[in-house]
Amino acid sequence: MTLTPTFQPSAGLLQAAYAHCVGLANALLARDGRLDPALFLVGQPTQGQDFQSCRMAGAGVQAMRNFHASDEALGKLPAFIRASLTPSSREYATLLPQIGPVVLALHLFPAALALQEQAAPVEGSTPLVHPDGRQEYLVAAFHTSHGIDMALCPLLRDGNGQIAAQTVPLELLHSLPQSA
Repeated sequence: MTLTPTFQPSAGLLQAAYAHCVGLANALLARDGRLDPALFLVGQPTQGQDFQSCRMAGAGVQAMRNFHASDEALGKLPAFIRASLTPSSREYATLLPQIGPVVLALHLFPAALALQEQAAPVEGSTPLVHPDGRQEYLVAAFHTSHGIDMALCPLLRDGNGQIAAQTVPLELLHSLPQSA
């Protein structure tokens, strides 16, 4: 396998990583009853664009809580993520033996947002809405060496009272160039 720092994740690889990471977030939400911010770093697949051949690393829960503790600390997170994706950085070099070249960082965090249009909930579920009209979402921010895209996943309560993030189609990511 040839490892290249210019590797571009395909829309299919991004969709698979997104579905996997939102699934992990939902499992933690079901277990803990709350959603902590998370950062997943995805290494270059060893087989083409197959997500199953990727290795992953996650930032520690306390580290992510620290980044989200204040606006000042949160302002440092994008630089850390960019460094993790930059082959000449110390962060990238540290991750290289663990997961190989980092090609994607997926930052997940909860947010209460007031949007003009809200996604239609899955049948049998209810969106989590604050009295002021803001709805709870899981924000999925995709960082690659070529930029950032985001998806908003509504948090819903099912008929049994379980809360989970609804995955949404990632059409916004189809604009990323496909690699051969």
